[in-house]
Amino acid sequence: MAPKGIKQQIIYGLVTGLIYAGFIAIVDYYKDKEFNLQKFIIGFILFGIGMIIVARIKHKKDK
Repeated sequence: MAPKGIKQQIIYGLVTGLIYAGFIAIVDYYKDKEFNLQKFIIGFILFGIGMIIVARIKHKKDK
């Protein structure tokens, strides 16, 4: 069920990163911490970059 095109994989990775960062923000909120926008954005960007790298490596292997 994974996306097949490189662009679809990158978009999928960014959406997954947004969900991951949101989950981390929710966990922090319920641990009586304040919502940290900087941590949310950094988590989203790092996860998105990681997914882009993985998608490109997989794309090169499939060629």
